[in-house]
Amino acid sequence: MIVKDIFRVHVVRHKGIRKGETTDVVLRPYIKSGAYRVAKSGTGNTADVEISCKSLDEIAAYIDRGGWLVRMKSAKPVTEGLYAASDIKVVR
Repeated sequence: MIVKDIFRVHVVRHKGIRKGETTDVVLRPYIKSGAYRVAKSGTGNTADVEISCKSLDEIAAYIDRGGWLVRMKSAKPVTEGLYAASDIKVVR
């Protein structure tokens, strides 16, 4: 299996002087501490529960199973965190 892209469209709600405004961003998996990261849904948002993945293909396998979160990040504005696999698109 060759995965070309993994992404999720997310709406960012601004704070401060832009409060009330929203921006659509595209989130993608990123390498954190030398690997991509996934976590089982419901285990919390901490690094000790994250599982390391070497490739996008490995992340796609977790997404296909369901019940997993993927560590993702956007470019600008910067938004990052663990996001549910049910809303993530895999392009093969």
